[in-house]
Amino acid sequence: MSCRVVRYCLYVVLFFLSSVIIEAQNENNIEQLISEMLEEMAADGLLSADGDEAQELYEFSQNKLDLNSASADELRRLHILTDEQIEALVKRRYLMGKFETPQELCTIPGFEEWFVLRLLNFVTIEDRDVQLKGHKFKGDIYLRIGRLFPDVAGLKPKNNSVGAPYLGDPYKGLLRLRMSLDENWSVGAVAEKDAGEPLFSHGISTADFTSAYIAYENKRKPIARAVIGHYSARFGQGLGLWTGFSTDASSVQTSIDRNGVGIRPSMSASEYGYLRGAAIMLVKNRWQATLFGSHTDNDATIFEDDDTTVVRIQSIQQDGYHRTKNELAGRNNVEILTYGGYLAKGFNKSNIGIGANYWHTSKELCSSDELYKINYPAGKYITTIHGDYHSQLRKVRLYGEMAFQKSNVTALAFMQAIDITLGGGNYLTLAYRNFGKHYYAAQQNPFSKAGKPGGESGVYIGLQISPFSSLSVLANANVYRNSWLTYQKLFPSDGYKLRLKASYMITSKTTIEFRARLDRNDVASSADRYQMEREHRTSYKILLSSTPLPILRFRTQAEHVHHKEEGQPGADGFWIAEDIKLSLNKPDLTVIAMMAHFDTDNYDSRIYTYLPDLLYSMSIPSYSGRGVLAVMQVKYGFLRNFEIAARAHLTHYYDRTEIGSGNQMTDGRNRLDVRVQLRAKLYKYFKRKRIANVDFVQKE
Repeated sequence: MSCRVVRYCLYVVLFFLSSVIIEAQNENNIEQLISEMLEEMAADGLLSADGDEAQELYEFSQNKLDLNSASADELRRLHILTDEQIEALVKRRYLMGKFETPQELCTIPGFEEWFVLRLLNFVTIEDRDVQLKGHKFKGDIYLRIGRLFPDVAGLKPKNNSVGAPYLGDPYKGLLRLRMSLDENWSVGAVAEKDAGEPLFSHGISTADFTSAYIAYENKRKPIARAVIGHYSARFGQGLGLWTGFSTDASSVQTSIDRNGVGIRPSMSASEYGYLRGAAIMLVKNRWQATLFGSHTDNDATIFEDDDTTVVRIQSIQQDGYHRTKNELAGRNNVEILTYGGYLAKGFNKSNIGIGANYWHTSKELCSSDELYKINYPAGKYITTIHGDYHSQLRKVRLYGEMAFQKSNVTALAFMQAIDITLGGGNYLTLAYRNFGKHYYAAQQNPFSKAGKPGGESGVYIGLQISPFSSLSVLANANVYRNSWLTYQKLFPSDGYKLRLKASYMITSKTTIEFRARLDRNDVASSADRYQMEREHRTSYKILLSSTPLPILRFRTQAEHVHHKEEGQPGADGFWIAEDIKLSLNKPDLTVIAMMAHFDTDNYDSRIYTYLPDLLYSMSIPSYSGRGVLAVMQVKYGFLRNFEIAARAHLTHYYDRTEIGSGNQMTDGRNRLDVRVQLRAKLYKYFKRKRIANVDFVQKE
């Protein structure tokens, strides 16, 4: 191992020198921010198979907040602005009126120019250079198709049988359509199929997954928002109702405050974690009332009791794959009905909310006789009542939520947190959570360590300090304990996660980051599920971003992972990568190239990393073994409103002749993933009048 360590250290030095010599400025773009959050989720196993969380994050970046009308709570949902910055921004808007240009943000304390440039990825200022006398129509159409080479085993006949296990073709496709009129009315539709899934056959009338919605939004009228079709619902801190995904502790700030957005139309291609029906949100003065109803079809594993001939739900599936006959047999075989409401009242510097929802399945949930399922609810329904609050007291912000569940058993869950602004760019967050062992996250998603948080309790501490303007250090600790059993651990367990991120601007043109992760968990022995062992995983990562020219960016990264389990030898993993991004305005061309080398002792020392990907898609795979990879991505805009992008991802392994396992196995040492995406932008003003033209130009 010593020779390998020396070799990789030399690689790191050479790569870093190639970037430092070019001397660059910190880009801090939206891609980096989103990738940081998703890397954290991937390392914790919180990403879905298709990475639909990335689509939701990108959609949020596309629907930017208007700084001239956004409330303090809406600004907090960005998880970029601190409470001190929000207070300064709102105060400036109150005293001086609406912002005319982005340059004015630089006059607010704590809003340096580099920070404003990063913030503009998520916010906008009402366009005053164009006044409309009529209507504004805009829309986007995305069409993506991809394929993996060579074909996986599931696409080939097995044991000289007639057909292959997978019933569909090897192509994966996605179609997305969204159109809006005057920012009030919008419609959207999504059609998606995975590789191996049939199309227009085997009981699937169109693509495997389709969704659509029509929505209305107007902040100035009592009907603030209304949706018919597919939508998401997110309230409080996620204990009562929170569809879709949620991130763990962010590397952007210490606070874990969620500030639920209520109801919103959904454009996700995820086949689980959405509502389908109708919802409406009414606003009057500082009162907000939301009513919603949903009826969805979901995949489930069915258990038939031979003694009573009763059909029960053993588990609700979330992967959304329907490639084989068995997977198709479980497609949409359970109906779920959800309805409820939420009422909130805002005050001067605080707000409270209370809600209730009823979750009903067409078949009974099965608690079964397995020990870890004894505390699961049984029957067809779960009723949840929840309440949340926020309160701002000078430099202290309090927030929390409590939820009560009733099924065949009762459960209580609560979470309480405090954010403290220490001044001088320093912030502190303290939080405590406790979920009863009967608490069942059917359509909830609170801050937690486990996907099924029943029985979990824990303490979270986050600290951000900035000793001087060029250095920012963020650290957090999540200590948790589960008083009950889980699928993998048939014993009470505990552990902790420590995270450290330090960003230093060497010069105005060079930024370096250091990240460290330490995880300690109780795990089951590989030989006996009832025997407890301690697992240790440590990761150190260094990143260097550089931009020698406005059109050119370099990024270097190196990482080392160490894994140790009691009674087992330790395992190490190394990763080093360099990527280059070229962006031109004329022609509208973007090229990204990345190369990486990885070397890990086994799967336990695997490395998760962000890879460049197409819009509304994100790749954060894990790598183990020995090999190299290369990613090439090209995006070209033409005819003003059209954009075509292509991506190729090649992985070559030195230590194997088969990649993957089961139906997902491919022969050989190479695996190539190719995707092509076409985007058409629809944009039209009707009867417009130009008043002025003010541009935000970065200072040299």
